[in-house]
Amino acid sequence: MDLSANKTVPSSLFSARNTTLFYYTVPENFPTVNQVLGSNVGSNERLHTPLMSLLQVCFLYYCRISELLSLTVSHVVYPDRAVCIGVKNSCSYLIYLPGISSQLDNTEGLKPCTKLFPFTYMQCYRGAKKIGIFLSIPNKKNKKLLHSSRYIFSNGIKKEFGVDVIKDLMRHREVTSQLYYQFSKE
Repeated sequence: MDLSANKTVPSSLFSARNTTLFYYTVPENFPTVNQVLGSNVGSNERLHTPLMSLLQVCFLYYCRISELLSLTVSHVVYPDRAVCIGVKNSCSYLIYLPGISSQLDNTEGLKPCTKLFPFTYMQCYRGAKKIGIFLSIPNKKNKKLLHSSRYIFSNGIKKEFGVDVIKDLMRHREVTSQLYYQFSKE
């Protein structure tokens, strides 16, 4: 029996049918996760390069991972910019992705709905955990992995700026959203 002639068997991966898989990769001179977080979290070589690129962008711009995971080719604004649509009632913003324009121009078959970072949240979480990213917050049960840069940034500048300024920098609409990220190191 020839199964290749059976038209009722779909591809096992819906996202792989009739699409081009594209991964944005940051240039070599892009800040590393260690540089952005100001700590030694482990080797950057332990992760797949495109996943490491996603984490570098996430931590550099204090993004929510879901905002980056939803980026598609249609969000790219030439030259080398992308519009991140804010989630959880936060503001949308523009980020600089060096080389994205040329990477898109050199890839055939891209559609407007092609993801720039075709990963799942769980792949990102496991990747961050694998390279040793975690932040323990006093009085909070869960360790912070993918939001660790948001906590570090927010608490690092709280003495110099008020919560209203930090709220704007973190792209929150309400001050109460910003207060969630405040903690004091003991």
